Amino acid sequence: MYSDSDVSFEPLDSNSAIGLRNELAERVEQADAEVRRRPSRAIREPEKCGLGDIRQMFEEYWTASALRSNPWEAGCEAFLDCELRVKSRIGARSWDVERSGRSAILRTETEGKAFEPNDCVRILGITASQDLETDALVLTETAFSESFVLCD
Repeated sequence: MYSDSDVSFEPLDSNSAIGLRNELAERVEQADAEVRRRPSRAIREPEKCGLGDIRQMFEEYWTASALRSNPWEAGCEAFLDCELRVKSRIGARSWDVERSGRSAILRTETEGKAFEPNDCVRILGITASQDLETDALVLTETAFSESFVLCD
């Protein structure tokens, strides 16, 4: 009942009610089985991977992500995930990096990062901006960024 009107509907006949009950029971059983699965099943769809906690591990995400978030393009996302190749260290928290042959500067959150030249690094949640003096692309880690060195 609604305060401003009545809504009427016909009740289900017994065959429809039984069919609906069986369909819902099957869906609940499938959901319960998915929750109990160990290890859990990864859903490897690029549009869903960006929401996952282990997206750094899935090539499908990085292939699609490379097309989606290009830090060299104007108007890129405020926070993005980026796969980079380390060229050299240029400061206590600064690195010369490249992606697809294009150079950038990576600024890390702490001085404790231990990248090596030619490391391939996947970084989640970095920001991109242009250096006003040099016009270089600057990729900056935040307190919420995560970096992962890939094994070759």
